Amino acid sequence: MQWRHPNHERLMEEALRQREEAAKIPDGMARHLLLQQAFRAETAVNLDRWLSSSGIAATEIKGGYIE
Repeated sequence: MQWRHPNHERLMEEALRQREEAAKIPDGMARHLLLQQAFRAETAVNLDRWLSSSGIAATEIKGGYIE
């Protein structure tokens, strides 16, 4: 079972809502912005999960870069 973070759930729900809304409207700037926001929310969750996983130690991150 995977541990669930409340912010992760909120962000993923928001991304799903934005993708569903984007599917209802024609191509254009509004649709593009909705899809971009959804992608950013999903990326934030994925990055947070990766950074908090046992696959990377906090000591490996210095100055915003992984060494």
